[in-house]
Amino acid sequence: MPRKVTVPKQVTNYIKFSSSARNRSNWYRVVQYFLKWYVFHLQQNPDHDKDWTKRMKNGQSVLGASRKLYRVGKYINTYSKAYELALEIFNTGFQLTIEDVTHFLEMVRQFLSGIFFWYDMLTWMDYVKLRISSDRTGLKIKRAKVWFARLVLAMVVAVLRKVQYDKKLEIAMHSKVNTEISKVKASVYKIYVQFITATLNLTVPGTQLDWMPWLNSGHVGQIGVISSLVACWSAWPNDK
Repeated sequence: MPRKVTVPKQVTNYIKFSSSARNRSNWYRVVQYFLKWYVFHLQQNPDHDKDWTKRMKNGQSVLGASRKLYRVGKYINTYSKAYELALEIFNTGFQLTIEDVTHFLEMVRQFLSGIFFWYDMLTWMDYVKLRISSDRTGLKIKRAKVWFARLVLAMVVAVLRKVQYDKKLEIAMHSKVNTEISKVKASVYKIYVQFITATLNLTVPGTQLDWMPWLNSGHVGQIGVISSLVACWSAWPNDK
């Protein structure tokens, strides 16, 4: 009788996690923002090894460009979602209920995400010199503004959804249906993750636009590592 090989659950979970391009991108983001923090602290020492610092900074840039490459063409997905939400709002009628407002704001967020990913692609094309931008600073500012706006909308949508799911949870608790309670709690968990990551990620475009002068690149690096780890943890294939 052949011997049965048992693979440790941690190994299986890691393989499942790494099979997703989005999850691998989050791992790259952890390293990218760690390097951002590391480079900042290296530069605080006047006698730092400039060649080593330059290598670490180049590594950070390459990881950022690699993640942008993964997102090339993603604007089509977000525009499609915005279109579907617009059709849903048009067909059902907009009545200023909390559900309708949430759908409308989510539609706007998806539309802004499409613009963001378009600018993101142009930034990557400029980085690899496929298309040289005549105004790199202007492109960076436009991308940061759209990024900031879509993150703010993500926070607002998360709050509105939390209000809706609180009502659903109350109904589920009253009916004492365990499967429905678990389902609602899982949705609330995703809402918390969306709000936390959007809030933390807001520091990146915020500092690029000089809207958060109290933060330096070291702070942004630390916050970026935390938000990336939260995203990795939330996507880890394990029972929460």
